[in-house]
Amino acid sequence: MTKIKNRFINNSECLMPSVLTDSVIFSVIDPKKTDRTRKNKEVIVRTKLEGAVFEGPKLDLKNDYPLFHIILRENQIQGSIPIYLKANDILKELGMQCRTINKVKIFNKLKVFEGCKLSISKIKTKTNEAASTLRLPLVSKVNTSEDYNTITIEFPQQIDFFIELFDTQKVDLSFYKKLTKQSARGIYLTLSSYAYISNKVLKIAFEKFMIRFNENKEFKHKNTAICEGLEELKEKGFFKSFEFYTSKNDKRMCKIIFL
Repeated sequence: MTKIKNRFINNSECLMPSVLTDSVIFSVIDPKKTDRTRKNKEVIVRTKLEGAVFEGPKLDLKNDYPLFHIILRENQIQGSIPIYLKANDILKELGMQCRTINKVKIFNKLKVFEGCKLSISKIKTKTNEAASTLRLPLVSKVNTSEDYNTITIEFPQQIDFFIELFDTQKVDLSFYKKLTKQSARGIYLTLSSYAYISNKVLKIAFEKFMIRFNENKEFKHKNTAICEGLEELKEKGFFKSFEFYTSKNDKRMCKIIFL
């Protein structure tokens, strides 16, 4: 167990900034139809007090999130600059064969994180001014040995301030990997961002789940995928039940009842 921000995390958990889990940054995308060299700009308004701007290529829930989770968790556990990881350990955790071609793929995916920039601000409640603003890449530098067996990663120096000053929640990668549907994984990350709410009932706007899908995907397909994702999370025991309803201002809502 490792203690971070007065909370303990186990070997599969990571203290993840909520702006990364409760946003469009990690989405349901088709890698074959997505240009990973194209940089996108996303404005994220997570709460009334916290917002961010993300610049970088599209990142997916299937491969990119688990990989980022692993390296950020290792940064929290090792607490050194840089951190060292064995490529085979990463591949095993991702369920990939320990072959050189896969080591190269992992290294190239990690290099993509270098081109992802995040600017995040927290607002003072009384003055409405920015109390804290950080600008940082997801990862500063990634290197590998000639045989691709050892990977060296440097996180930005501000990463500790990012974790300390802004909203964070524990995310369990072992549970995440048990989910078979990408929509379920996205919903799990979103709901994990609300874990600070102690109530057993969470009411959340349906559009919170919609943002992870490609804009050109038809609504009926998004709607079906989200319903299937919620069903899987219920079956896996993440919550007891869910139901949809319409709010007084005609907004579609989802009520989650936890165990």
